[in-house]
Amino acid sequence: MNDELQRNILTGVISFAVGYLLKNIEPSARLIWWSTHAFHYNLPNPPNPNVGIYTRSITIQNIGRKIAENIEVTHQSPAGFFKLEPAYNYTTAQTPTGEHIINVPSLAPKNFFTVEFISFQPMPALLYVKSKEGMAQWVKIQPQRIWPRWYVITLQALILVGLAFSVYWLIRAFNAINALF
Repeated sequence: MNDELQRNILTGVISFAVGYLLKNIEPSARLIWWSTHAFHYNLPNPPNPNVGIYTRSITIQNIGRKIAENIEVTHQSPAGFFKLEPAYNYTTAQTPTGEHIINVPSLAPKNFFTVEFISFQPMPALLYVKSKEGMAQWVKIQPQRIWPRWYVITLQALILVGLAFSVYWLIRAFNAINALF
């Protein structure tokens, strides 16, 4: 094979690889959501003891590096009363088959909002949360204790010392094995 053909093939391969990498490392929006609580309160009401209030809260966050556009929170039917916190501009719609859609026009990177629901009926099923970029991913959450800053820094320092110690002993073991051969 001559040098010119090799250069052309190499140029093509490199161009393809660079294009592929640029497309896949391009900033994108990425939504996640979780439910912080859902609760049912039975109200003491002597004439009708079965009156209850249902609540639910879901939080949606953009963990990507690009603005998420056209975020939709869709329930099987209208979910009573709701409020977005912090306040975001939104619209609501209902599909011909009865699904209720809350639409938020955009969400900046690293931002989030919570939708708080309250109803006198059981909460309808949440069908999906999505944006123009695709479906949001549901994540599990758990309340976590917040440790003092000095404690977290101390733990990080100990982890770093342990990692350095492990690397040191791996290098010593590798040198010892090489000395044998």
